[in-house]
Amino acid sequence: MDSSRHSSRYPDINRDGIRRHGSRRVEWLVNSRILYFGDLDTHGLAILSDLRKIYSPTENVMMDAKTFMRYRHLAVSEPSQVKRMPDCLTEKELRLLEMLCETKGRLEQKRIPIKEINHAFHILLASN
Repeated sequence: MDSSRHSSRYPDINRDGIRRHGSRRVEWLVNSRILYFGDLDTHGLAILSDLRKIYSPTENVMMDAKTFMRYRHLAVSEPSQVKRMPDCLTEKELRLLEMLCETKGRLEQKRIPIKEINHAFHILLASN
């Protein structure tokens, strides 16, 4: 998560942390369950894809077309989209990416109600 509003509730590993370590693994994460919750935009999906290159079982939280459509009234236009297509996305994530590319949509995670975010994390964490 990269929003300061949520960082006190969940551990934060931002994109700078990914860049700092490059393609090297952070050893304590190797056997950890990784949940990623980013902005619903092309950059957020690129970060998710980059994480999966290093930690393949990374799961997304609320990064799907259903969530985007539910909160589309809170979305804005993405000023610049990623130039390269992320290559480690699921079919659902690719559908979201296609929709975002067509509409230039961007839903910042901080606009989604925290109650909904907490619920999504609770459901995912209870599943394992």
